Amino acid sequence: GPAGISVYSIGTVKEIESVKTYAFVDGGMADNQKFIQNLSNILQIKIIKPNNVEASALGAAYLASLNSGALKDVEDITKLIKGKELNHYNPKMEKSLVKKQLMEWKKAVSALLNYYN
Repeated sequence: GPAGISVYSIGTVKEIESVKTYAFVDGGMADNQKFIQNLSNILQIKIIKPNNVEASALGAAYLASLNSGALKDVEDITKLIKGKELNHYNPKMEKSLVKKQLMEWKKAVSALLNYYN
């Protein structure tokens, strides 16, 4: 069947009235600062990532701690999380330049695919 590649998936995009749209990312690719900055440039939105990008594993650990009794309640988790820094990436390219570069990238990919077809 047809094959495809998913480069990255954004888990959450928040839109709040009177506040700009932003995306919150975690996982392995979020550790790549250049990738996250490029994502912010291309999407033209703020990208927020935690210092600990393996948030899913951390969430599982918190739940296990609750289940085992090591943590008493959700408030204990809140105390552990409070004050943890988040990294913010804002677009650093003009939208028109991003659009031009994306068009050039699409042409290059198309030429490559045509070469191998």
